[in-house]
Amino acid sequence: MAEKQTISTSQPSDSVTFTLLSEGTALPDSIAVQSIAIWQEVNRVPRARIVILDGSAADQTFPTSEEDFFIPGKELEIQVGYHSDEESLFKGIVVKHSIKIRSNGKGHLVVDCAHPAVKMTKVPKSRYFYDSTESDAWTTIVDEYGLSSDIASTDFSHNELLQFECTDWDYIVSRAETNGLFVIGEKEDLVIQPPDFGQEATEAVSFGSTLLSLDAEIDASTQLSSVTGQTWDYSKTEITEIEATAGNTVSPGNLDYDSLSEVFKETQLLLRNNAKQPDEVLQKWVDATLTRYQLAKVRGRAQFQGILEMKAGKIIELQGLGDRFNGKAFVSGVKHEISNGNWLIDVQFGLDPTPFAKQADISTCPAAGLQAAVSGLQIGIVTQIEGDPEGDERILVNIPLVNADDKGVWARMSTAGAGDSRGIVNRPEIGDEVLLGFVNDDPVNPVILGSLHSSNLPSPIAASDDNHEKGWTTRGGIELKIHDEENSIQIKLPSGKELFMSDDADEISIKDDHNNSILLNSDGITLESGKDIILKTGSGDLKMEAINLQASAQSGVKMEGSGTAEISSSGSTTVKGSIVQIN
Repeated sequence: MAEKQTISTSQPSDSVTFTLLSEGTALPDSIAVQSIAIWQEVNRVPRARIVILDGSAADQTFPTSEEDFFIPGKELEIQVGYHSDEESLFKGIVVKHSIKIRSNGKGHLVVDCAHPAVKMTKVPKSRYFYDSTESDAWTTIVDEYGLSSDIASTDFSHNELLQFECTDWDYIVSRAETNGLFVIGEKEDLVIQPPDFGQEATEAVSFGSTLLSLDAEIDASTQLSSVTGQTWDYSKTEITEIEATAGNTVSPGNLDYDSLSEVFKETQLLLRNNAKQPDEVLQKWVDATLTRYQLAKVRGRAQFQGILEMKAGKIIELQGLGDRFNGKAFVSGVKHEISNGNWLIDVQFGLDPTPFAKQADISTCPAAGLQAAVSGLQIGIVTQIEGDPEGDERILVNIPLVNADDKGVWARMSTAGAGDSRGIVNRPEIGDEVLLGFVNDDPVNPVILGSLHSSNLPSPIAASDDNHEKGWTTRGGIELKIHDEENSIQIKLPSGKELFMSDDADEISIKDDHNNSILLNSDGITLESGKDIILKTGSGDLKMEAINLQASAQSGVKMEGSGTAEISSSGSTTVKGSIVQIN
């Protein structure tokens, strides 16, 4: 493009005119507007500030302030142009109304306004979205505020999305940025779209003619050779890795991204997220990150005569600056300033590579801001198990680094299962070392996450890389051991009583400390006792059946029936003895 000598204004720029409208009605010319400033930036709520000469010391009042035009909540529109050929440049609501008096006796009314989307920035919210794309979730949110919108479709449908304790604005902007989209407020609309780097330049400005002032810089520290994303896929128990694909971004100058990234040795950015992310979502994240860093290659501002057409998201062409800075640049923000009969625009080009979530404090305060929060996990020593003053089955735990001599804090106990009169009960012992977490990082809401072994408190099972043995040993020495290599389970009491089951040995055995045992294996069942074996039934029968039944005694055999006794056989029956007595 040949160097331009003038800015493309709708009319000659020698006469700037503007109109203020409150609730759609033009304000009287008697209102002495001193200056108007309007800001529009990607991922920011557009704002405006109007400074009005006001205040009468003689009348002891601020007459313009007393009018209803600028009451907070009123709709205000700013139309700007040349020679009364005006168009709407800003439309929003009054959010702040202030007066100022200075030592020279002059008074001012300052009116701050914001795009209607400012209503989305006030209250943190939490909610679910089910079976929804992110763009559908954003549309649902924006519609709640009665705003018209132009939202690009995001293709991936999530089973569930969770907005947690953040404002609607912060939620939308942070997620839109991750998807490679920009949020831009335009008049009453909210636009969420990807940057259009292929569009024609809205305006060209040139040093020595149309460019009034400029600051521009090339920053090699912002340039990366690559961006790679990693996430943990628990479905496959492996790392998923995706590399960003370079987009067709625009940036002025003749130094490319790769040559600038070589200035620094380590320029491969690795984004890690331990949470599982679908490949499509991970790809969007790394691509958006690379685009943001590429747009940071050349950043700056250019000031020239005001025009309506230049907006955030447009393209500007820089001319007359030499090969290092000539070329097209992405407009990330604009500032219009109308004062002293002139209208100037400052165009911000390039982009800060810092993610929105780091620029803005989008999360709620740890511990809800009620007090200083606990950072990370803490070590505790159990001091008392019973007597929770609240009756919530908490355990008293001392945190040694707070004060090793105090009793400590009452902590809830996390367990593998808990419910009404059911669950797994395995409370730690007094003196045990435990690991504490804190609900919402609040120091008065600790939870025992588990107990800890150490060289001072060793495990009952020695550590091994094979890790065949698992088990549980109580304070009194009751043992439950599982051995994966032997496929066995053993339950043992300190007295020596034992139940053992093994697939490798192909047996089940029960033993006690009185030389009594039961063995079940492929040979059958063996009962042994160091003393008597008594089989007794209260009211039922005792029946024995086998191919052969054999009984022998070292001294004597006695069988007695209180009512009847019978010995019979379908074959021969033999009764032998040195003496046989019948009746």
